[in-house]
Amino acid sequence: MFKISFKREPAVPENEIWIDLRASELSEEITNLAKKISHLDQNELSFMANGRLKRLAVDEIEYFEVFGDYLDIHSIGKDPLTIRKTLKELLDKLPRTFVQVSRNMVINLDYLRQVEPSMSGNKTALLADQTRISISRKYWKGVKERVFEL
Repeated sequence: MFKISFKREPAVPENEIWIDLRASELSEEITNLAKKISHLDQNELSFMANGRLKRLAVDEIEYFEVFGDYLDIHSIGKDPLTIRKTLKELLDKLPRTFVQVSRNMVINLDYLRQVEPSMSGNKTALLADQTRISISRKYWKGVKERVFEL
């Protein structure tokens, strides 16, 4: 059970919000909640690509394609950006609007327009720019839960 309260605190700067989580013990539920809260304010990601620091607006990223230790970042109206990062490292930094749909694909649910069944038993995600991405059966349950959570 959650209890939410507000306490006016003059010491907090005007452009900040401080969140204090309290429970009898640190649980997985508390840890997950803290992760969700920390991603609420995340609107840019930073990456090293070709020896240069690149900053991308999270809301412009449509999907990530994974090739071993490399990722292609597909953003609206831009050429794909290839970076060296593992999928696990990436997933830890992404907000909840991103979901893994197969072993090598992560999509931004803000760009998901529809999901269609396919002959193989997998599903096909149709993104805003008409890109079609396969959702494997293994990941479908998690994708469906995340879609209805947002």
